[in-house]
Amino acid sequence: QGQTPPRNILAAPEPFTALPFFWTTQYDVPLSYVAHAADWDESLVDGSIADLDCTVTYMKNNRVLAVLTINRDRDGLNAEVAFEQGNEEALRQLATHDLSLRP
Repeated sequence: QGQTPPRNILAAPEPFTALPFFWTTQYDVPLSYVAHAADWDESLVDGSIADLDCTVTYMKNNRVLAVLTINRDRDGLNAEVAFEQGNEEALRQLATHDLSLRP
């Protein structure tokens, strides 16, 4: 993610097309965020935010825009792969919590 701005400063403009993501640990709580949702009309929580164990799927117009995980690295990785592959079905499975179809 950090390579595109310097290239744009030093050379011809280059769009940033990689999937945005970040991960961090805050107060011993691992978080990951895949893609980006500037606004959304629905957020679905699988698990418990209070228990620090959940996947939050941000949607707009029935389309998955981004996924946030707390202590669920596998869900975050699955979301990253699904976004990169353009796999709407896998993203909908995360959003609808259809665990039977997850890898």
